[in-house]
Amino acid sequence: MKHHDLEILITTRKFFACDAESTEEAVKIATTEARKHLGQDFYSLEIRDPSAGWPETVHEATNPEIT
Repeated sequence: MKHHDLEILITTRKFFACDAESTEEAVKIATTEARKHLGQDFYSLEIRDPSAGWPETVHEATNPEIT
């Protein structure tokens, strides 16, 4: 029998609403809230703005400690 080390990347989609003065501020708030819930194994996230013409990516963030 062989030993296998596998990495699983899980993608979920959540909708988030907040009050902000700009898209940039809204992205910062959403990123902060997402990081609170992602845990130690957080690898990356992508924030999209449906009103900007789906699927326009507004922001991407990665955890540089996880390679």
